[in-house]
Amino acid sequence: YEPHQAYHADIFRAHPIQPRVQQPTEKPWRLETPRPLPKESPVHLQKDAPKPLYRETSKSVSRETPKPVKPVPRETPKPVPWQPPRPWAIESQKPLPVETSKAKSKPVVVKDPQSEMKDKVVEGEGRPRDMFRSKWWKQHLRQACHDLKMVESPQTLAPDMLQNVLVDETNKLLFCQIPKVASTTWRRVFLQLTGKVDVSDFLQIPANDIHHKYDEHLTYLSEFSPGGISHRLRTYFKFMFVREPFERVLSAYKNKFLTKTVSAEYFKWKFGRKIIAKYRKPWLVPANNTGHGVTFEEFVTYLVDEKRKIMMNEHWELFHKLCHPCLIDYDFVGHLERIDEDSQYILDSNSLSDRIKVPSRKESRYGHRKTNSFMKEFYSKLPPSAISRLYQMYKADFLLFNYTIPVDVEPYM
Repeated sequence: YEPHQAYHADIFRAHPIQPRVQQPTEKPWRLETPRPLPKESPVHLQKDAPKPLYRETSKSVSRETPKPVKPVPRETPKPVPWQPPRPWAIESQKPLPVETSKAKSKPVVVKDPQSEMKDKVVEGEGRPRDMFRSKWWKQHLRQACHDLKMVESPQTLAPDMLQNVLVDETNKLLFCQIPKVASTTWRRVFLQLTGKVDVSDFLQIPANDIHHKYDEHLTYLSEFSPGGISHRLRTYFKFMFVREPFERVLSAYKNKFLTKTVSAEYFKWKFGRKIIAKYRKPWLVPANNTGHGVTFEEFVTYLVDEKRKIMMNEHWELFHKLCHPCLIDYDFVGHLERIDEDSQYILDSNSLSDRIKVPSRKESRYGHRKTNSFMKEFYSKLPPSAISRLYQMYKADFLLFNYTIPVDVEPYM
C-alpha cells in the first residue's frame, strides 16, 4: 500500500482516494478565553444601590459612652428557721383585746361544728373556745398526707385494717386505739357506755382485764359489712389519740422489757430472746437465753433494721399504719400531753359531759414519774446515727401529728 492510495479487488488497479479536508470550525471554549459580556445586563442581575449600615434618623446620635450606674445594695433577709404550725388544740388560748366602748359587748355565741348540740354562750372571751380544733385537724391531715404522697382512695380501706377502731352505736362514736396512748383509759369509757359491765368504779378494774376479760363486750368496726363500715365512717364522730413518737418508743421498752408483769414476761420470751440472739455479740449471748436484759440500744437497733426478720408489734408500730389518717377523715386528734383538756372537748362535742367523766392522768395511776423525765437518761446512751435513723423511721408520724424532735433528744442526734 502506498500512502493515499487504495486498490480495488475486482480490477486490480489503483484507485486514488481523495483525503477528507476538515472544514474550519470555531475555536473551542477555553478557560483562558474571556467570555464577552452582553451589552445590556438582564433584569435579574441588576442590583439596587447599597443600603446604609445605620438607620437614617433626623436626631443626632450621641457617641459618648454612658456613665455606669451604681447598683442599689439590697439587704439580704436573714434565714428564719422553719417550724411546723401549732394546732389550736396545743396553743395557749389567750383572749384577744376587747374593744373599749360604753356599751357592753355582746356574748360570743359558739356553735359546735361536730354535733347538733345547742348553741353555747361563752361570756367574756374574745374568741370561741375549742371552735376550730376539729376544722384545723382536718385541714392539717389532708395537707400532710398530700405532702407525704400518702393520699389514697377510701375504697382501699379493707376490714382487716380497722381492727383497732372501737364503735359505740348509741352515741355514734369511733375511736382508734393505739397502745401506750391512753388506750386503756378510753376502753374503760367505752365499756361504761355499753352498760353491759355492772361495776361501780371502773378504775378498779385491772388493765389486763380491760384488754382481755371484758373485750367481748366491745364492738369493732371490722365486724361490720363494707356498707356498714362506709356508713359509720361518714356519719360517726371519729377521733384518736397520739403521743410524741420518741417518748412512746421508750415507754414501750420500759413497760415490756424492764417490768415483771405477765405481759412483760410474754414480750421477753417472744421478742427479747430473738433481739438478744440477733443484735448482741455472739460471745455475750447467755447460754440460757430467756429474753431478760434487753438493752435500749439493742431494742432501737432492732427497730431501725430495714432487713429485720422479727415482726413488728402494735406497741411500737407507726401511728399511721394503725389508724390510717390518710384514709379516714378524723374529726379530732387528741394529744396525750393534753389528755385532760382534749378528752373533755370530745365529751362536750358529743353531749356526754353529764354522764361520763374521763379519769385524769393521776386517777388513771399515771401519777408516778412520767416517761419524758427518762428521755435524756436513755437517749444519751445511743449513738447519733441510731437516733437519726429512728427519726427517719417515725418521720411520717412527726409530720402528720404535728410533733417536733424533743428538746432532751435533739442534742444527741
